[in-house]
Amino acid sequence: CANVRDDDAKWMYLCEMKYDTMREALQQGSPVLFRNNGNSLDPLVHDGDTCFLWPINSQTEILPGDIVLAERVVDETARVTATDSSLSEALARAFGSIAPIHRGTLASASEPVTSVAEKRALAEASGAVAVDMESAAIGRVASAAGLPLVVVRVIVDRVELAVPAAAIAGMDGPRTRPGRVLAALLESPGETGGLVALGLAARRARRTLRACAPLVASLGDGRPA
Repeated sequence: CANVRDDDAKWMYLCEMKYDTMREALQQGSPVLFRNNGNSLDPLVHDGDTCFLWPINSQTEILPGDIVLAERVVDETARVTATDSSLSEALARAFGSIAPIHRGTLASASEPVTSVAEKRALAEASGAVAVDMESAAIGRVASAAGLPLVVVRVIVDRVELAVPAAAIAGMDGPRTRPGRVLAALLESPGETGGLVALGLAARRARRTLRACAPLVASLGDGRPA
């Protein structure tokens, strides 16, 4: 699963900012850096001090190993399949402190979304926090069978990490072909660092999945999660 939402807030460098302007910036999620003009009510802030304010509603950064509990799945035709909110809430409670949990829209693509530009464009178009290639099809089957849908994904590649071409070359359905990866690296050795970073991220994601798996299975067994 890939993170496609880049929620890094924009910086604003403002001097002698009026209160209304500062409040508006913070409400929009922008950190504010400003120089105090002597009107501060805080005795620790002196005239001429440079001050920094961070909005309390800033989005949490999504990292490899983080959990995505989808509220809905949207495919490439803009078809939306909602997930079961009660089961999702039960899993959110069960996962506890395994890893940070992110809720929102999950985009489902028919082809790998690998470049930073593609990820950001997808997030802009769909409002998704992450993308995979399987959940839309699973959702259609569940909907046709009248079954509740729960989608649990774990982030591997962050939005700002382009997936190396060598990694794509090694993909063969659910399997990885190491020989293809090595052949691609011989042609493009500069991708080695990105491939190592992706491998470490995948290892972290697998740890999260192993911790989550028995809790997801408990729902299917009818046991409380």
